[in-house]
Amino acid sequence: SRPAFEIIKSALLEKERVVLLGHSQGTIISSYIVRKLLKDPQLKGLTKKLEVYCLAGVADSFRLDPELTETEGRSVPYVEHFANEGDFFAQIGVLAHLERTDGPLFCLDKTGHLFNEHYLSRLTQGEYCNSNSRLFKYVDGGKPTDTDYITAQSQKASRDSEPSN
Repeated sequence: SRPAFEIIKSALLEKERVVLLGHSQGTIISSYIVRKLLKDPQLKGLTKKLEVYCLAGVADSFRLDPELTETEGRSVPYVEHFANEGDFFAQIGVLAHLERTDGPLFCLDKTGHLFNEHYLSRLTQGEYCNSNSRLFKYVDGGKPTDTDYITAQSQKASRDSEPSN
């Protein structure tokens, strides 16, 4: 975890934007990195440049910075979660700890935990998010814009417009 933290810290100091993709145990490491960055007053502001995408999340928590989130008008750092309801590891991780997990969650009624076989193709086809997630905007070399962040307000509006069963 410490070597990964150092790599992300260096990238944040040098780059305009840093995108971190974590799968399975990588979501635990991603959560650790974000916690360390937010605890350090000299690094905290850099998290505005960080985007974290968690697939098959095993992490039992993922918190954002409320002050930076309010100031920026979007979650800081920006984070999205993707899970299969039938993925045991997602069930004991992100799906069991929604109250301690910030950021939008895109979930499919599918099984499987493997990145390539069970997540990647569905993600690149937009199945998790109806092609609305910021991560999906990167597919095929795309570039998300500053308006492609999913905010709590846009996520609520999207849920409210969905037909109920």
